[in-house]
Amino acid sequence: MKKLLVLFLLFILLTSCAPPNREEGAGEPQREEYTLGDYYPFWEATLLSYSGEGSKYAEQEVYFDFIKGDRAQVRIFNPGTYIGKIIEIGEGEIRERVSIGEFYGLRDIRDMNGDGDIILKEPIEEGNSWTLEDGRKRYISGVDVEIETPFDNFRGIEVTTEAESSTVKDYYVGGVGHVRSLFVSEGGQEIEVFLDDIVEGRGVDYPIRFFYPNFHDGEIVYVDRGVEFRTNWDITELFEENLRDLPSDELSPMLGPNAEIRSISLDGGEGILEVDFTRSLVTEMNAGAQLEEMIIQSIVNTLGRHYGMYRVLITLEGKRYESGHIILEEGEYFEVDESGVRPFEN
Repeated sequence: MKKLLVLFLLFILLTSCAPPNREEGAGEPQREEYTLGDYYPFWEATLLSYSGEGSKYAEQEVYFDFIKGDRAQVRIFNPGTYIGKIIEIGEGEIRERVSIGEFYGLRDIRDMNGDGDIILKEPIEEGNSWTLEDGRKRYISGVDVEIETPFDNFRGIEVTTEAESSTVKDYYVGGVGHVRSLFVSEGGQEIEVFLDDIVEGRGVDYPIRFFYPNFHDGEIVYVDRGVEFRTNWDITELFEENLRDLPSDELSPMLGPNAEIRSISLDGGEGILEVDFTRSLVTEMNAGAQLEEMIIQSIVNTLGRHYGMYRVLITLEGKRYESGHIILEEGEYFEVDESGVRPFEN
């Protein structure tokens, strides 16, 4: 039973979707001109909130990190974790391609591929059915169904997923998306999720700890910031801005005016974070050996900690880091080290 509840909650996280505003007539009977994508729209810069009953993990927020064509990367926040998913619409179906649990750290995974499960499939008519990878049966069990949520009342389609000892009913509205879920176990336990609110024109704040050299006191300090991110924003530019944005003149900058982050990549197999900078990182540093070491350690601590990877390989335009004071040899990397680091007090 515990496994079934987990599967249901994961499915809720997958299907949570709605647009930034309601179309006129959203509560009227379904219109034939709705396309498949209308039942799972990708919405930019919009926070979707869902309330729940029956489980503390049913409550959640949903945000689209990246959207490009028929693919979107959606991030789900619930009281227990973050989950990242890639959703693709095409060839008459809406499919989850990738799902990653514990999805902390701002990153773009749209290039990742997988088969995953079909969420919804044409034709949009009662009785249309398909089988999921684990053997569960999913089918459209109703059209023009009345649906009540705290956000609004609608008419939409009902999709049922049957397992050996549970049933899940999900409700979608054309032009709105996924608005409600109901899980019922064989023993009668119920978990419900409802669309609660839609907030347009906003991003989401991600907590990031930034480390800075305090050269005057010979130490590294940190500042915790809530960094706003909006759909399709450039992650590297976001970090560049905050690495340059010093909370005090007492601290030393980590990036010169022309230094840029060219790429950030995670090698999960090796457990190494790879960050490629323009050569300006070194040429504009104008630092002695001690300050350079503090700058590099602050960068390594900031990025490595954010992505949960404690070995960091820094390259300069594709070549291993090398300056007048530090040379990173083949097979070597920098390590996150927070010993002796304290919060900055301005």
